[in-house]
Amino acid sequence: MKQHSPLRRLSFVMAMVAVGLMALSQLSAGAKGPSADQRERNAAKARDLYVEAMQYMAMDDPDACATLIRRAYALNPDDNDIKYEHGLMLAVTSAYMGGSKAREGVELMQQAILAEPDNTDRGLRFMNVVSKLPGVEFSADDLLAILSRLYSAAYDRSLIASTYAAMLRSSNNIDSVRKSIAILDSLEYVEGISQEVSTAKAQAYANIGDTVASLAEVRKLYAAHPDNPDYLMILGVTSDLFGYTDSAFARFDQGIERFPELPDFHMRKAVSYAEKSDTAGVISVLTNAMAVPELEFGIKQQMLQYFTQALFTGHYDLLLDPMKSLVATYPDEYDALFDYALIAAEAGDTATALTQYEVARKLDPANMRGYSMAAHLYDESGDFDKAIAMVRKGIVKSDSPDPLRQYLIYLHVIHDRYAEALPYVTEFINDLSRGFDIDAALAERVVTEADTMDFVIDPGLLGGNDEDEFAMAIDSIEGIGNPVDTLQLLGELYLQRADIYMKLDKMKKAIPDYEIALRVMPDNWLPYNNYAYMLADRNTQLDRALELAEKSMKLVDDASDGEQHFTSIGDTYAWVLYRRGELLKAKELIDQVLDIDPELSAEVLDHAGDIYSALGLKDEAVGFWTEALAKDPDDPEAITEKIKTNSPTPADE
Repeated sequence: MKQHSPLRRLSFVMAMVAVGLMALSQLSAGAKGPSADQRERNAAKARDLYVEAMQYMAMDDPDACATLIRRAYALNPDDNDIKYEHGLMLAVTSAYMGGSKAREGVELMQQAILAEPDNTDRGLRFMNVVSKLPGVEFSADDLLAILSRLYSAAYDRSLIASTYAAMLRSSNNIDSVRKSIAILDSLEYVEGISQEVSTAKAQAYANIGDTVASLAEVRKLYAAHPDNPDYLMILGVTSDLFGYTDSAFARFDQGIERFPELPDFHMRKAVSYAEKSDTAGVISVLTNAMAVPELEFGIKQQMLQYFTQALFTGHYDLLLDPMKSLVATYPDEYDALFDYALIAAEAGDTATALTQYEVARKLDPANMRGYSMAAHLYDESGDFDKAIAMVRKGIVKSDSPDPLRQYLIYLHVIHDRYAEALPYVTEFINDLSRGFDIDAALAERVVTEADTMDFVIDPGLLGGNDEDEFAMAIDSIEGIGNPVDTLQLLGELYLQRADIYMKLDKMKKAIPDYEIALRVMPDNWLPYNNYAYMLADRNTQLDRALELAEKSMKLVDDASDGEQHFTSIGDTYAWVLYRRGELLKAKELIDQVLDIDPELSAEVLDHAGDIYSALGLKDEAVGFWTEALAKDPDDPEAITEKIKTNSPTPADE
């Protein structure tokens, strides 16, 4: 091997060291990151991305916003706006999508806030967001620490100060509550006395049990704004809350005197009496309020309605004095007279009620309510003739006689005066039918329904196949008003007359009326039910009765309120099956009725007895008949005979 001189070896080593130093120099330069110019360019680019991201957020495109914010944060993680938004999106996404970085996002937001605590808007946003994030633990102490920094940086910001004070006040720590009072004092010094600050201070003092100071704050608020009724009300309510009842009532009375057009002070005073179970006090306040001319009549009605529902239901006699005061204030107001009559009637003072109805009728003789309600009172008191006379008088004078005509028929029917009711219902039918073509009205109903379903009407529906004939039929109902409404009323009247004929045992006349009612009201279960019952009760046309009962049952099953009608149709259907000899089916159905309805009529119990008896279940049958007999049946002699016939004799026992 060739040997080198020592001098040459030293030169080689020095050269290698120089190369190494150059490499280290280059590595060191690379570790310092981007140059100042590059960082400036990154910051500018990040800011542009941030602005663009906020525009996407404003356009309700959070996905595009999040993408741009991530890129901006990668370029400049020291920008507090970008850091906050990046942390916010990370926290929200993780919290609601089940991720694990929600806390990391919250910490980034917190860093941005604490780096610039004077940016209080950002701090308040943070408080709002963190309080709603699911699964993110952020204690009250953490929030208080942030609010403390925000308040220190911007103590003159009222929103920060009030938020910080509210947070301190909500704690159970007396020192924290006192600190909140100090903050509110500072805020009040800067901004002056306000409802928000005064009520907050009053609440804070109440939290530490200093009711005197609390009340003083409310007094100070009212003293600064003596013309504000809200502050007077707050003072009264606060006094009442702390047990200064006399002072509270003095404030309410002051409000009534100074602001008579406002119902609030009357209501609050009455409520305070109610809370103390002082019914006489409530009545006194209401009676006085009804006499205040500045209060609107409608407001007074609402006040009475509130206390009627909240306090006096079932004790209407207590409302007679307020109602009397209302009528004295509004002697020419029909509704006042009518309401007084209603309350008097509910209170059992029939004489006063009838007097008020009479005055109301004189005031407005065309209003049907005065006649119908007076007739109802006469009927309830057992004076049928006066009730009928009142209704007939109303029919002549009222501007809405049709409901009174229906009520006239109803009064006769409920008293089993069917023969007397018959001329009235017939006259009503004739009056409505005059110039009214039922077939044409039915066609109009079909046309109306068909138009909504894009059906094509067959002229044959009118009994003819000629287009001109169809047009003439439609024209015939012009000028009658609403043909469907008139048709509905006619259907109900035909059904009512059919039922009356049935009660009078005139089946041949009842059947045509039932058939018309079926045509006019094809979707109403009642005509099918009543018609089926008549046929079954007379033990005739039982196939037709079964068809009608089945249709009625289907309509009841399909109706949203069908369950409440099941007793009627179930009893009818069971009675039809009994007449047809299908006893097991009849028993199954009547058992359903017995199970569902706890308040069974004598008629249903009588039918149950007949069905059970036919199946040989004599003891059960006698039990049903005995119950029926106790409920005032139409034919007690017949039921008594059935009990006697089916009861076991001493020899049988």
